Amino acid sequence: MRKVGDRIKIKFTLPGRTDSVEVETEVRWVRESSSLNRVDGAHGMGLRFVDLTEEAKKVIDSFLSKRDSLFYDDE
Repeated sequence: MRKVGDRIKIKFTLPGRTDSVEVETEVRWVRESSSLNRVDGAHGMGLRFVDLTEEAKKVIDSFLSKRDSLFYDDE
């Protein structure tokens, strides 16, 4: 299991594209569920992009500009 602060290089493909993006990330949080530690919701971890290339920024920005937000204000 990774811990907060670990650096991980990931490679992924965004919907609607055929080429992949490879980026350096940093673990920002970890949510692990085990018999000793029950966690509500799904387990996983949050990653923060680190030192994105200009090309990676363009690809990610293009994807984000075409999709609806996953977060909504309750008010």
